[in-house]
Amino acid sequence: MALSELFGGFRQTNHPPETRAKPVCPSSEIISICATLADFQINSNRFCGHEVTHEDSIGPLSGFRGDIFWPVSTCSNVHGKLGKMIEFTKEHIEVQNESQIDKILTDTTKSVGERIKTADENMEKVKRKREQEQLLARWRNTVWELTCSNKDVEKPEDLSEDEIIGKVEAFLKALGNITGPSFEKSLSLSRTTKGAENCPQTPRYGQNGEYS
Repeated sequence: MALSELFGGFRQTNHPPETRAKPVCPSSEIISICATLADFQINSNRFCGHEVTHEDSIGPLSGFRGDIFWPVSTCSNVHGKLGKMIEFTKEHIEVQNESQIDKILTDTTKSVGERIKTADENMEKVKRKREQEQLLARWRNTVWELTCSNKDVEKPEDLSEDEIIGKVEAFLKALGNITGPSFEKSLSLSRTTKGAENCPQTPRYGQNGEYS
């Protein structure tokens, strides 16, 4: 018996177009765009389908093994990651410059431990600010190539940060029209039992072979 039969496995429902397998995901283009923005590596072998687990029953049905089909979809995973990245770009991160840190480190009214803690916290903020800037720089180039390269915007540097974030939000909204809200922001039972709320081909939660 195969290990996948003993311990479950993944059963593909929809496929990205490059695999030429059927059925093809009807939303692959927007998924691909948002995956690029989210720096999400698409796995064509686990693109959209069911994660199958085997569970043994207890009580009166003890000894009966049932299959649980958990929906897995790339679109929802990409949607969740890109949404968090947008939130990160909007985060206000205030860092102190070198002279301000020097004053803190030489402030004898505070203990050495307090001064070091403040300096370390600022270093973490500097790191997050740099990550924020790097993300926006990557988005600037991608957004320009996708939406502006054939228009009157001559180069990526002509895009403001607000324009960049706005265009990424527009792509996320288009994907959200398919997936529905992210799992973290949805209290709907129907959301948690579907791979994507508004996709007609989405995998759904099921038990003992009863799923779609």
